[in-house]
Amino acid sequence: MSDVLTFQADYDSDYKFWVLAVARKLKTVNPKLTIEIEGQLAKHTTGQDHWEINGLFAARWLRFPWDAFVDTTAAAGVGLSYATELPPFEVETEGASEKLLGYMMFELTFGPPSIPQWDLVTRIHHRSGAEGLFGSDVKGASNSITLGLKHRF
Repeated sequence: MSDVLTFQADYDSDYKFWVLAVARKLKTVNPKLTIEIEGQLAKHTTGQDHWEINGLFAARWLRFPWDAFVDTTAAAGVGLSYATELPPFEVETEGASEKLLGYMMFELTFGPPSIPQWDLVTRIHHRSGAEGLFGSDVKGASNSITLGLKHRF
């Protein structure tokens, strides 16, 4: 994950996937912070051909000084990721992988205040062996920077 945060992560544009995510607010800690639970179903379509199922808890910061112009939130989450087969990209780049790994995400949303149910989302999608926690041979795994749309119901 340090490679992602220092902009040195290994990304390969030959690998693509689509994700459908459903989230629910569990608790409002205060007017600026909520705790959420999220489930994801991902389909790898280019470079890999497997499904990925992710579940996580996230904390979301809701207030920024410029929200009157662009409504913004920031979230960080942690959970589990299950791939239906060993992801070839992870095996190629890290030398080993497991179907079940740790999952982390960091997300920013941006939306027009006039239509608060819609947001543009960018997210770091990270599967990790958590330095050997999910298999002694698995240290890293894969990172993706994603872009999408979010709708609140």
